Amino acid sequence: MLNSSDVAEILTSSGLVLSGPVVRQDGDRLAFYAFIEVSKDSNGHQKPSNIYLGKISEELVRSGVLVKFILNDTANFDLEAGLRATLLHAFPEWVRNSFLTIDSQGCTVWIVPKGGVTRSYLEEIKNRAAIYINNASLSLLEVKLTVNENLPSRTAILMELRIAAPINVEVLISRLESKGFSSPPIDYVNRHLDALRRAGQIIRRKDGLYCLTAGALKVLGTVKRRNSPDVVRFLDLARRNEL
Repeated sequence: MLNSSDVAEILTSSGLVLSGPVVRQDGDRLAFYAFIEVSKDSNGHQKPSNIYLGKISEELVRSGVLVKFILNDTANFDLEAGLRATLLHAFPEWVRNSFLTIDSQGCTVWIVPKGGVTRSYLEEIKNRAAIYINNASLSLLEVKLTVNENLPSRTAILMELRIAAPINVEVLISRLESKGFSSPPIDYVNRHLDALRRAGQIIRRKDGLYCLTAGALKVLGTVKRRNSPDVVRFLDLARRNEL
């Protein structure tokens, strides 16, 4: 039976660069966890690729060893990006995307699933995320599935911008929370904002504030009543002394 030193030697001889020791996790005595350095080439592709890592994993399995990779981009360390790369590599059939929120208590991982995630797979995702986050001297609070949370849609984001623009993403998130939406990860909102910008429905000013375009206002339409969006915007601006 191979030990951690044997596994580390096999990985390095395969051209992988270890960013930490090869270890076993308490409660999972069947698998080794290996922290691997990854980078991006000029085309933005991950090196080593997930295909290459998968081939190494298969070779080790044939030798009777299960190795699970934790990927670290040491050239441009980004905790959220590294976690996303790790989960997409480990669970390609289950995870479409992931986001991370961090506060004084610890980290919450948000998973965008590809389909129904079973309880056993969710536990595996939690375990892999916890190992990655603990390696950064942080603690994992919980893992949430976006389909189970009341996260704001792009339409909800547009409607809030219609009332409050120009505002930055932090203020937008705060206002969405006040409307009863779950507290979304900032990268989740940024990705929606970027999609809306590419669709020509919002613009991002040089000062970082977001505004609707005329095209977005046309799509949203108008309503002639006392609680119409335009009246709500006027009252909101008055409360903020921005008239």
